[in-house]
Amino acid sequence: MASEAADRDALAAAGERFQGELVLPADAAYEEIRKLFNAAHERRPAAIVRCVGTADVVEAIGLARSRGLEIAIRSGGRHMAGFGSTDGGLVIDLGAMRGVKVDAEEGTAWVQCGAIGIDLQAEAQVHGLAGITGVLTHTGIGGVNLNGGLGWLSGRLGWGADTILEAEVVTAAGEVLRVSPREHPDLFWAIRGAGGNFGVVTWVKMRLQPIPERVLAGSLIYPLGRAGEVMRFLRQFSRTASDDFFFFVEFLFGRGDPELPVELRDGVNVVVNLLHYGDREEAERELGELREALPPAVDRLEARELVTYMRRMSGTYPRMRQWWDEEQVGGLDDRAIALVVAHARRMDEDGLAPLACLMLYPFRGALAREPEVAAAVARPESGDWSVGSMLFWDEEADDERHRAWSDDLMARLRDARLTTGRVYGNSQQLPDEDRQRRSFGEADWARLREIKAKYDPQNLFHLNHNIPPA
Repeated sequence: MASEAADRDALAAAGERFQGELVLPADAAYEEIRKLFNAAHERRPAAIVRCVGTADVVEAIGLARSRGLEIAIRSGGRHMAGFGSTDGGLVIDLGAMRGVKVDAEEGTAWVQCGAIGIDLQAEAQVHGLAGITGVLTHTGIGGVNLNGGLGWLSGRLGWGADTILEAEVVTAAGEVLRVSPREHPDLFWAIRGAGGNFGVVTWVKMRLQPIPERVLAGSLIYPLGRAGEVMRFLRQFSRTASDDFFFFVEFLFGRGDPELPVELRDGVNVVVNLLHYGDREEAERELGELREALPPAVDRLEARELVTYMRRMSGTYPRMRQWWDEEQVGGLDDRAIALVVAHARRMDEDGLAPLACLMLYPFRGALAREPEVAAAVARPESGDWSVGSMLFWDEEADDERHRAWSDDLMARLRDARLTTGRVYGNSQQLPDEDRQRRSFGEADWARLREIKAKYDPQNLFHLNHNIPPA
């Protein structure tokens, strides 16, 4: 007990060394601040450092090392695996570090890694620009893009990691490094795709893309009975549509949406979410082809600001218990479509919660191309598709039912030999070293382990999809 009291006193005394705030379990704000987006994780850290700048990050790493505390790094705190917290350790919370500085002439922005999607997109939109921030507004840019980064502009810009031009990294030794293709190029390659395994990334310089003041965005909704037809058309459409076109497909319950026709309110529907940010004439032509070939039951496509659309999308994702997973399939052949549609029909039969979702999207355009400067992204082949589960529910008693439905979907895809062996870390709930190794491939995995051994030999930064030091 005396030792525990001494530890508490030592941590409290350390609070004076931070520009930001050191939050301890006895503080009134602790219970709210410790919460993660996935309500299934009830972690109780010994301390949370709410950093306001790089100096606080350096100090926090030093404090954790001196007290022997496990480190968790939190950007937006949205990763479903709960990597952003720890029981009894120290959380380095970057949530107050949300600075964004756009260079409109250069088409770039320096972004602090606690910034969330809306921070960058709102500032960039003022200049007619946008970047990769994840599909929703509340996702932490650092967490998303350092682990790949999929967003509305990915067809043209590629993975969010590909758009990182420079970065500032605080290493396990407390060094502050500027990394780029010229400075510490090994570390620069590794952080762009392998996440926070190598240090705390505090700033990134990102490439942006010009976009129209208003983009064509929204959704087309179909009854489940048309799912096979819709998916077969989209499989072909994804091969020929321009890189300015981004879409993903969700199988969702219609209940609770009074704007839907009565016949779509009971059971599962197919929702095709689309955005075209290129030339308006080309956008109208491509969308016209889609609407003509697949007339929807509900058409919610319209011209709107990107930020407005992202805000509307984000309103559907509350803090609840969650389970996410993904497998990537090659080509989405008819067997894969039939398997996915059959599993979507089970969403109602298996008693999934109203916010359950089966999601698919194609890897196309720049997502499947090598960037000018290589990044450690487990890059899929053009024409591959992601098939994933995004499940939200309230009660702990329902955990097993939801996980079993997801696990069965992934197992069926693997048993049918439809999967590629790659997986996207931002969609993967459980840490799984074998899956990570297969995704990166043996050569990149070995290279990442050597870089890990160089910059974090003691594996201080291990609360992630971990890469063990060589």
